[in-house]
Amino acid sequence: MLDSPPARVLAVITLCCVLGALFVGYGATTADPTRNDYPNERLLIEDPDDAIGQQVELSGAVVAVDPVVIAVENPTGDPLELRVTNVNEPVAEGEELRVFGTVESDTSIAAQRTLVREPWESSYMYVVSLLGGTWTLVRFIRGWRIDTDEWAFVQRKTPLGLRGWN
Repeated sequence: MLDSPPARVLAVITLCCVLGALFVGYGATTADPTRNDYPNERLLIEDPDDAIGQQVELSGAVVAVDPVVIAVENPTGDPLELRVTNVNEPVAEGEELRVFGTVESDTSIAAQRTLVREPWESSYMYVVSLLGGTWTLVRFIRGWRIDTDEWAFVQRKTPLGLRGWN
């Protein structure tokens, strides 16, 4: 079925169009609380009175531990400081605290679930992912090539070397 180059090109174009349509379709959907898509800190910044009693999901840096206070980014000015109650795990200043809970007031959240992360964990995740992706790409390029007669990936008889490395 996909034996000829025009058929392969048509299949790739079709799949890219389907992927684009899925992106647009997903972007057009509305928030649904049953999908665990809860409001975030933007609700507290834009309409603090309307946020009271609603469940939110947000994260921020811990700035105090007794009581636990987190600083949430505020694009319109200074960070928004929120007191978090019902935190069941130990936290230290400087750590990142992710909170799922109910807004009690414009400055207080009753946590139902929390997750504590060290500041370096996000950087570590991205660096390791970048290294793994780069390693995979290099292995792929060294071991495979594009056959322009058949428009297909074919395995190289001998892997590409890196100036004397073979």
